[in-house]
Amino acid sequence: MWFKKNRIKETKRKPGMYGNRHTVSNYSMWENMSFLEKLIILVSPPGITYIDCMILSLMFELPMWVLIIISASSTILLMVLVWLIANWLSGE
Repeated sequence: MWFKKNRIKETKRKPGMYGNRHTVSNYSMWENMSFLEKLIILVSPPGITYIDCMILSLMFELPMWVLIIISASSTILLMVLVWLIANWLSGE
């Protein structure tokens, strides 16, 4: 019939690989992680700090408190660097 116009059908597109980034969610990311992911997030920074401290103690004869400060600061610097690179690559 002439009074019924053909409507353009809009196809729903699936969101990107990680979904719609602009939607607001009321749940924590921590709730969706597995036990292993939570364990690694909690254990990795102290583990890296300990490994750095042991390597520095073998290389240099410094007091232990200096080695702990150097290894903790290097771990923090490494975490910040990874965060900056991830943000740069994701385009946020």
